[in-house]
Amino acid sequence: LPEPVSWFCFQKWWASRAAKPCAMAKFLAAALACTQSGFLSALAAEVEVSAAELSIQAADLTADDQCDAGDRQCALNAMQLRARRTAATAAAHGAAAAADLTSSQDEKPGTCAGPWGTCTVNKCCSGGGYACYEKDTTYAQCLPDGGCTVGIHMNDGEGQRTPWSCKLLSTATAAAMGPPKWDPSEEPLSAKDFPVNPVVTKGNFLYDSVTGKRFFAKGVAYNPRNINYKGVTEGPKSKTCKSGEPEFQTKSYTADVITDDLEDEWGPNLEMIANLSANTVRLYNINPTYSHKKFMKKAAELGLYVIVPLTRMDWGYLPAFPSPDCYTMELEGYGNVGVNVLTSAKLIVKQFSEFPNTILFTVANEMPVNDKNGYAAFPCVKALTRDIHRFQAD
Repeated sequence: LPEPVSWFCFQKWWASRAAKPCAMAKFLAAALACTQSGFLSALAAEVEVSAAELSIQAADLTADDQCDAGDRQCALNAMQLRARRTAATAAAHGAAAAADLTSSQDEKPGTCAGPWGTCTVNKCCSGGGYACYEKDTTYAQCLPDGGCTVGIHMNDGEGQRTPWSCKLLSTATAAAMGPPKWDPSEEPLSAKDFPVNPVVTKGNFLYDSVTGKRFFAKGVAYNPRNINYKGVTEGPKSKTCKSGEPEFQTKSYTADVITDDLEDEWGPNLEMIANLSANTVRLYNINPTYSHKKFMKKAAELGLYVIVPLTRMDWGYLPAFPSPDCYTMELEGYGNVGVNVLTSAKLIVKQFSEFPNTILFTVANEMPVNDKNGYAAFPCVKALTRDIHRFQAD
């Protein structure tokens, strides 16, 4: 609704809200989607999501993030809310609780635990970007740096949902601190560091902004996680094919794989991609708090343009809920989905807009594939696109 209309409706609703609780909920959802931030905040305080409903959603979270269309569990988990780490967290925590020990199978004497591993005894985490956080005196886990929220974690296993203290147990090592951070106050890299011409749009087509020639993107999606199929529950199985040993550390499904500290991995990969005569790379799961200058500079030197995602997997996602819930719903322990995805997307746009080889931003991903409600969430895709266009114009 136009703002004057929504304000008029709001006044009428406010006078009769006590008598029409059902209409109140429906109007609130609609009003939240079309009003300015101050008005949104005032209305958001009135929205209530029952604890029972949230418990049902959490209980139905599935470990499989590539679901068949029509699967009810996928419908509740379309935004893939911590889907991959739900299983990992529950398994690690469940093993510790079942054995009544302060350590689990992934915690060996003198060895730091990997991402999402148990760190109760050794109090350290291997790899960058993870730190050891205490749940209580009997359990601690390696979580993304700064990613522990005090209180109940709905992705804990059933029967394990007790409050987290989130006390930091690991020392402030480089591994715990994670990849180099992005500093928006730094001077942008010089244009000479990017030997590519920006690509522009004319109508529905892409053009080289200098030569004026049509640009045709040809490339690959880049999201290596170095999974070894030994003991892994996803992917195809083969009795005749022996799994190899990944050269680099296995990454979580939500990992940012192009941070500056991973240059030894993505550097050679980009060279191989360029040698295939590709000119474009599509990315997933960008964490805007980290620096990606080295990756973008290397890509430009190889003549590679980059497609950057605005949505993420575990935070800053756009759920496949029917509109307007996909842009307005409050989730316990997470917050407002619309506020969080727009905040994250703005940071991504701000960081990657300084690179001439950023060819475009993608808004959402496979929503009708992962969930039967995906098509009903398309208005929220349009809403996020609209708000990012406004941000770019400002």
